[in-house]
Amino acid sequence: MKRYIIIYMCIILVALSTISNANEPVRLRIASPSDPESVDPYVQLSSHVLAVSHLLYDPLVRFPQDRKLQPMLATSWKQVDPTTYLIEIRKGVTFHSGNPLTAEDVVWTINRIKRSLDFKGLFEVVTAEVAGTHTVRIKTSIPYPLTMNIMEFVFPMDSKFYTGKDEKGRAKDDISKVGTSYPDKFVSGTGPYILAEREPGKRVILKKNPSYWGVMSKVDEIQLIPIKEEGTRVAALLRGDVDIITPVPIQDYETLKKNKNIELYTLPTDRVMLFTLKSSKGSPLADKRVREALSLGTNIQGITERILQKQAEPIAQFALPYMSGYDPELKPRVYNIERAKELLAEAGYSTKNPLKLTMIATNDRYIKDEDIVKSFVAMMARIGVQISLKFFPKAQYWAQYDSTNYDIALIGWSTDTKDSLNYGEFLMMTYDEKAGLGAYNAGRYSNAEYDALLKKAKTELDTQKRHSLIKQSEHLLYDDVAYIPLFLEPISWAARKRVKNLGALVNPENFIPYNELIVD
Repeated sequence: MKRYIIIYMCIILVALSTISNANEPVRLRIASPSDPESVDPYVQLSSHVLAVSHLLYDPLVRFPQDRKLQPMLATSWKQVDPTTYLIEIRKGVTFHSGNPLTAEDVVWTINRIKRSLDFKGLFEVVTAEVAGTHTVRIKTSIPYPLTMNIMEFVFPMDSKFYTGKDEKGRAKDDISKVGTSYPDKFVSGTGPYILAEREPGKRVILKKNPSYWGVMSKVDEIQLIPIKEEGTRVAALLRGDVDIITPVPIQDYETLKKNKNIELYTLPTDRVMLFTLKSSKGSPLADKRVREALSLGTNIQGITERILQKQAEPIAQFALPYMSGYDPELKPRVYNIERAKELLAEAGYSTKNPLKLTMIATNDRYIKDEDIVKSFVAMMARIGVQISLKFFPKAQYWAQYDSTNYDIALIGWSTDTKDSLNYGEFLMMTYDEKAGLGAYNAGRYSNAEYDALLKKAKTELDTQKRHSLIKQSEHLLYDDVAYIPLFLEPISWAARKRVKNLGALVNPENFIPYNELIVD
């Protein structure tokens, strides 16, 4: 009898345990080198900010793994004439506050975007107006073939929630890169997750939105955890302290592939890595011979082979093979120390009068950024260039970058419009704060011919003519040594086996719909 009682009690305990486990919240812990600079979508044109925006807000459209435009809060759209689109907004959607989403919120958001220093260059030609409770009319000042592409950056914000003043008397819709604004602390989006906690530099905690209109998340809580050190990040994954890491240290690819508890995912990206060169008047880099010397003295092939372990290839232009303007005849410059020294001598530099430059870079933003930049500085020393280098964590870097108080800077840029024109608009066109052009042109490169080519290409609807214009612009930058192109940054993720379908959701932008994950 006692034996049956014991068996019965064991069955009860197992059943209670199963029920308890079933009621436990499902948590997903994701580690990356740094956390998002802000939870306000329009403070910084940064992939980290955009990634978290896709979780807290929803865009009008998005580009999934296949790079084909997909409806989100915009259910459909039609082009009425060359400069007009009508966009239908999804009905029955509510913000985290409980307020309903309407066309007014979309128009309000686009007007706010146009005040953002980082985004207004993308939206300079766009105006929006309410055409119905759930219909938005988009007008462009020019025929613009990428109109719907940039709608990926429209994350409708709760206009009622963000109207008025905060406790300090500041406008709730303020956009500030310095200090903390209201939208950087309080979020009312339509996304699959709600902001529960944010400790900059430590963690961001997101809770499942129980009223979400789309695929209801099987994950109750997401923790975004910054772990800068590569080895520590991998160790946390192997121990089970985190479930996903991105990016994966290149040197650990093979080890993780062999681990039965881990899945590794890699994808090519369109993020161009480059060094900006200060070519404004009065700078030593205003001399083309000096810029060319630095370019020839940079062993990009060595960087990609030794530091990136052949996971990337040197590039010579912004345009990728599948983009307008790509020219296969443009090849990376061949590493040539002797010619670099000759050019510096022609420009008046020598061992008695060495070229001295300043440089800034991140040490937690891009793959192997610190190692790559240190290698570059050592290469410059070999041709007689002395570089004073300062590293900054991502959280502090962009304020330094915007100051332009340096000669060289590291930056990576993915095309926001899925088109090659976007690289030049932000990185190389003459800086124009009012128009939002050249917003990340840290070297203050300015070339009227280049500007004219891009402005013409922006309105050109004929595919072949547009390709020719952008191709000319790429040759101009190459011949002028306007910057030092490096490589396309590889992207990667590693996940524990409890994460079942990450491979189907990862995409080149790293904007992953975690609400669609299947997690044990």
